[in-house]
Amino acid sequence: MQGHVIECDVYDEKQMSNICNTVKTNLYVFTQLKKKSGKGKRIDRTVGKMGTWKAIDAAKPIEDQHGRVIGGKRSLDYENKERSGEHGAWNMKEYSLDE
Repeated sequence: MQGHVIECDVYDEKQMSNICNTVKTNLYVFTQLKKKSGKGKRIDRTVGKMGTWKAIDAAKPIEDQHGRVIGGKRSLDYENKERSGEHGAWNMKEYSLDE
C-alpha cells in the first residue's frame, strides 16, 4: 500500500481495525465524510463503538492562487475507547473542499 492513495472508510470499525493491525507507515486515503444529521454541517467522526477521531486544531483555510478560500485542512488524533494506550498513536490530516 505504500505510495498509493486508496479508498477506505476510516470511520468503519472493521476497516479501521484492519488498518490499525496492518499499517506501520503513512497511509493516504480518500474517505466519505458522514454527517451527524441529513441536512446538518457537523461531521460524525466516530468509529463504531471502538473510538473516535478528535480534532486537535481548528480548520485552516486553503486558498487558490487568487486568495479565495477553496477548502480547509485540520489535524485529528484517534482516541480508542477500548485501549486508552492508543490515544494519539494515529494522526490524520483531513483536507476538504468547499461546496
